[in-house]
Amino acid sequence: MVESIFKDCTNPENHGKSLLVKKYLGDVAFNNITRLAFGKRFMNSEGIIDEQGQEFKAIVSNGLRLGASLTISEHIPWLQWMFPLEEEAVEKHNARRDGLTRVIMEEHTNARKKSGDAKKHFVDALLTLQEKYDLSEVTIIGLLWDMITAGTDTTAISVEWAMAELIKNPRVQQKAQDELDRVVGLERVMTEADIPNLPYLQAIVKESLRLHPPTPLMLPHRAKTSVKIGGYDIPEGSIVHVNVWAVARDPALWKNPLEFRPERFFEEDVDMRGHDFRLLPFGAGRRVCPGAQLGINLVTSMIGHLLHHFHWTAPDGVEPEEIDMSERPGVVTYMMTPLQAEATPRLPPHLHKRMASDITGFDLCSHCCLHSVPEAEVQATTWSTTVADVLQNGSAYGPIVSVWLGSALNVVVCNAELAKQVLKENDQQLADRHRTRLTARFSRDGKDLIWADYGPHYVKLRKVSTLELFSAKRLDELRPIREDEVTFMVESIFKDCTNPENHGKSLSVKKYLGDVAFNNITRLAFGKRFMNSEGIIDEQGQELKAIVNDGSRLGTSPTMAEHIPWLQWMFPLEEEAFAKLDARRDRLVRSIMEEHNNARKKSGGAKNHFVDALLTLQEKYDLSEVTFISLLWDMISAGMDTTAISVEWAMAELIKNPRVQQKARDELDRVVGLERVMTEADFPNLPYLQAIVKESLRLHPPTPLMLPHRAKTSVKIGGYDIPEGSIVHVNVWAVARDPALWKNPLEFRPERTVIHQ
Repeated sequence: MVESIFKDCTNPENHGKSLLVKKYLGDVAFNNITRLAFGKRFMNSEGIIDEQGQEFKAIVSNGLRLGASLTISEHIPWLQWMFPLEEEAVEKHNARRDGLTRVIMEEHTNARKKSGDAKKHFVDALLTLQEKYDLSEVTIIGLLWDMITAGTDTTAISVEWAMAELIKNPRVQQKAQDELDRVVGLERVMTEADIPNLPYLQAIVKESLRLHPPTPLMLPHRAKTSVKIGGYDIPEGSIVHVNVWAVARDPALWKNPLEFRPERFFEEDVDMRGHDFRLLPFGAGRRVCPGAQLGINLVTSMIGHLLHHFHWTAPDGVEPEEIDMSERPGVVTYMMTPLQAEATPRLPPHLHKRMASDITGFDLCSHCCLHSVPEAEVQATTWSTTVADVLQNGSAYGPIVSVWLGSALNVVVCNAELAKQVLKENDQQLADRHRTRLTARFSRDGKDLIWADYGPHYVKLRKVSTLELFSAKRLDELRPIREDEVTFMVESIFKDCTNPENHGKSLSVKKYLGDVAFNNITRLAFGKRFMNSEGIIDEQGQELKAIVNDGSRLGTSPTMAEHIPWLQWMFPLEEEAFAKLDARRDRLVRSIMEEHNNARKKSGGAKNHFVDALLTLQEKYDLSEVTFISLLWDMISAGMDTTAISVEWAMAELIKNPRVQQKARDELDRVVGLERVMTEADFPNLPYLQAIVKESLRLHPPTPLMLPHRAKTSVKIGGYDIPEGSIVHVNVWAVARDPALWKNPLEFRPERTVIHQ
């Protein structure tokens, strides 16, 4: 919300224009209630609502329209037969509502089965409590929609009225901002943890809800039996309303009741959660709103952020006292004239962005208190035990090792001189790729870049990648995505490590790194984020992850057919599994390509994401759909795990070597400081951080034997004849630990690369 307002009020095109406050409040209320209820955000940062969200909004709007329509049959039941279309409309509405909710419940049920645990959203909580409290599906759906209908409009309406009063009463607004500046300051943003220390802000919320209760007559009660109220007999079945609007303006209870004066709550403590009958915005008794505290927190937080970030005034040419405070009567009291206002930022620009929320000045090394190293996991390969043996005992075998796997000769070189012979001096003869059955199918037998043999096709794709996809200009244009996802990661870690429930618990670093790597690569490749801020992955994202995981599982399963090709006929199910996985991948990528094509047709332009770049370059470089899909998958497979693995190893080394961690923090504090967050623009000024990255990649290269090369012709390496068709690996792990090249090679000492720069 704050970021959207800041963007709009500082946009030169909006100069002199006022903002429609209702729009921002409606968006944040909508996103809040859907994330609390369903654990997902239907609206993206640009205000675009996805398909489920549009259906959700339509159901809410349709429900309000149906519920607010006055008809004779509503008040004279025996005339209902004359209005069959009304009943039909209500039934259709219920079917849509239940259908959408069941889909979301099913998504959560499937996610719980996969992850083995539940989130803290209401839908997950209800699914967890379903058996304990014997909750039927009908009850769960009803409860969820209670929360939605109770929280969607009322929150936004309450804040809009409060902001109208604050603009109309600049003295009160200034006093609230003075309190915020004193308690929170101007170098961080307010959080809910600050609310207990902001009594004047709390008083503003109370005073606004006193004058403008969102439901002025509360929800109607029905008399179960006859009862006497105020000396009058109320018959059984009567509908009873409490006019809390009138009570809160009663001059017998309130001095100058129509005056907006929050100070009155310092003169006398008045509870508004149903204990003091002078102030009942949430009802009282057995039917008091169970979400009252949530509503109070949300309204207080929204008003606090709006006042802390911005100074608010009436539109140009309108005096504060001229703001229209007339009401539009109804079950919920809207402003007759939606509030228009001008906002002027009060805080530094970086604090108006989401990345500043609660984590300004924090960096991964210095503030997240990582205590334990996560368990090491070895990714099984078709020859994982052989790889482990070569890595650990390479020096015992000598600088060049040959291993027969079935009918394939594998050659491993283990020192820098031989690596140079493979990768530079004889690179043309050894530039082809060895493809397994899975990589052959996924790359369409080398129609991509990674698994392509050296030749015109490879040269063309290399040119596309170097000059177009990974050009300095494009990488710089995509920098905000990378920085945004790192911010999401830091925010998640900060939230978890400061959560009192996690006190004394260590964090699984791998989870955060995996999430940021997944989000980064999908946003760079496809221009979309499949995972929301709560870690919930949408349907497309789940399919993407499943395809990647299934590909890893199939590709790393050792089978005789992989090494003895003439036995492949004995394993038809493997080939069938490969074909199904391949079809799933192509179907997913085609659907995303179609989305981008449609978006390009509508907007008339292309984004900088790789899928859009490739669509733009498709004709220029004569890229087939097969090559297109394979190239995109190269980026995903190359960037998904390796990034997370590399950072996990680096963090393990930094925790194991506190001296290095402290030195890195000192450099960050000196260059970046503690009043802003680091950006990629700071990298050139952080040589020690760069040295840490080099040293970690030296000790822990993510692909220790690199991707396999295949000998195009016979070649001599290290005096040995390497036959045509041999599979050649370079043991970069061993080269980087060679004591002939590195002093104390097993020591994690970034200073060594600073010296050699």
